[in-house]
Amino acid sequence: MRHHIWIAIVCVSIVRLTECEVGVATAAGDVSKASGATAQPALNHVRDSCEAEDSSCDRPPTHLYTRHPHANSVRDDPIVGTRAASTAQDDTKAESVASGTSPKVTLMNHSPPTSVVQRLAFPRWPTSTEFLRTYVEQNTPVVFEGAASLLGRPMDFFEDDDGLRECCGDEDVSVDPRLEDQRLDEALEMPFADYLDGYKKNPWYLIVPTPKGLKAKVPPMLTHPTILNVYQFSNLWMNNGGGKSLLHYDSVEGVFCVVAGVKEVMLIEPRHSTDIPIDRSDGDFCAVNVTHVDPNVYSGVLSAPWISASLSAGDCLYIPAFWLHYIRSEDRSVSMNLWWSPRPAEVQTESSQAPGMGHEDQSSLLIRDVPLFPVKQLKALVRELLRQLGPLPIPKLRECILHEHTQKPLFYKLRLASMDTNQDGSIDMAEWDAETILTPFFKRRGLEPSAIDIVCRPKSYHIRAAEALRVPVHRS
Repeated sequence: MRHHIWIAIVCVSIVRLTECEVGVATAAGDVSKASGATAQPALNHVRDSCEAEDSSCDRPPTHLYTRHPHANSVRDDPIVGTRAASTAQDDTKAESVASGTSPKVTLMNHSPPTSVVQRLAFPRWPTSTEFLRTYVEQNTPVVFEGAASLLGRPMDFFEDDDGLRECCGDEDVSVDPRLEDQRLDEALEMPFADYLDGYKKNPWYLIVPTPKGLKAKVPPMLTHPTILNVYQFSNLWMNNGGGKSLLHYDSVEGVFCVVAGVKEVMLIEPRHSTDIPIDRSDGDFCAVNVTHVDPNVYSGVLSAPWISASLSAGDCLYIPAFWLHYIRSEDRSVSMNLWWSPRPAEVQTESSQAPGMGHEDQSSLLIRDVPLFPVKQLKALVRELLRQLGPLPIPKLRECILHEHTQKPLFYKLRLASMDTNQDGSIDMAEWDAETILTPFFKRRGLEPSAIDIVCRPKSYHIRAAEALRVPVHRS
């Protein structure tokens, strides 16, 4: 009987490995060039808003770089499962193109994905208004095949390092010295050209603000004023293979574009993450090893349904704010992303009615020219905290909002008492909405959007925050 049990286990393991075969979708083919009006009116609108609010619209100092959990990478941890034969990949790819969905990608060793992210190829890309209403307001991920071409460079530009060396080699960059989690103060400073000389010989991970010399453009579907008026930052990601993230959520809306290589993505909807602990003290991360889940510690990860997406060069994935996700690559990869602040449903409903630009417009709006609004990200996160917890005493609020890397209060020298209009010793949501001191304060001191850490947030913060973002669909 014992031998029979072992035989059954081996058989189940073989079946499981078969299920773990990974299909890789390729990007859409040549994309027709867009034409028409430029995006300059949209940029002027944002600049006018920036000047009117006296916002801290400047970029972070050049010596800083934006941290993100994608940088937590382990080179020698292979993806569980086996690669399918090339013919099987071709069959899977053909099926995915025909159905408009991603091929299923098994990243975890316990279960296949419950579904795959919807894929849209040109000319089915939405206008900026359609993107807001259909995907952002409904908190729904989607892949735009081939849309990375709208960043302004053809995909073959990124196939080797020559183009990056020519356009950006003289720019200074910060580099993670190992393919694992690093903090800002451990970064190596070097010219981009030196990174390109060494990243194939060293386990270096590049995560930097998108270089100015790249002259990357804002995809037209992201040029709606609702997005540009709360724009946060854009990063360039690059490594020679083996990169992986922690399971985490971002407190920003984001579009993640792969311009070289393949990225495999796991997504968990917030409402399915109630039993997944956010147990890293230095951000919105879960410390679970996704490929080898410990059932005694992370049973909630094992039971959570998840969605998969496979991103090839040219693909852009919209990752809604507060969705847990896990991203990894096996070989050399280059990616770019753009992030903007989440907006409550009542604000989205009103602002998305404003005219926006679509993919039929030729965008000439460069990422480097878009103002940053880090104070708006801070306001959005604290507003949601006050919505969930109610008024907070000023000392507690001061101790709750920290700089993620230094763990020092962001409001250490800021007089929060001036916001307390009813003089009850606490700050409520109405008082927070009416404040006028944050913008001039952080314009002088600077503020890094990705480094805002709300240490007193409840465990369900991201779940309730995501619910607040979804706009109800009214059917006639």
